[in-house]
Amino acid sequence: GRSSQLRINLKNNGILPASARIDAEPHPAFTLLEGSQTFGVESKRAQTFTVEFRPAAVGPVTHEVRLKVQQNPFEDYRISLVGEGYQEDVTFELPGGSLDELRLPDGPTGKPRQEVFSLRNHSTSKAFRFKWPAAAPNTTLSFSPCVGHLLPGAVKDVMLTFKSDAPVKLVPQEVKANLVHIN
Repeated sequence: GRSSQLRINLKNNGILPASARIDAEPHPAFTLLEGSQTFGVESKRAQTFTVEFRPAAVGPVTHEVRLKVQQNPFEDYRISLVGEGYQEDVTFELPGGSLDELRLPDGPTGKPRQEVFSLRNHSTSKAFRFKWPAAAPNTTLSFSPCVGHLLPGAVKDVMLTFKSDAPVKLVPQEVKANLVHIN
């Protein structure tokens, strides 16, 4: 699955340096990347920690990070971590582990450049019909197959072909597939 990271920025607003301890019990979905530790922060300075959320299942998840300023019983904090794991019915599996961008290598004009990616149906009960924009005259991108069905649990490979008879510089653009649940 995918993960998300957030930073916890701890600032010492006092006039004296402070020592503190940050702790997070082991958890299957939340990880304090720097680990539990004691650290010092000078006056008016900050220390940043990163929490990674990597859910293993669908649904809400909670955890906490504790921060205790040493030699000060009034500075004991609990930072609540809340996340929710979810699963899309259909996802793209792109080469190179990219999450949202498919890059084609440079090549000579007149020669097609191709890249294969996959559509995966994670549903155990829903089927889907997909349709990519049709390749019109003078367009440089085409999909094959451009129309198809994804049965429950199925994976379909799709080939993207880029061909231009003249030099062209492509800028990133969104290409939308029409995805419809079918009975």
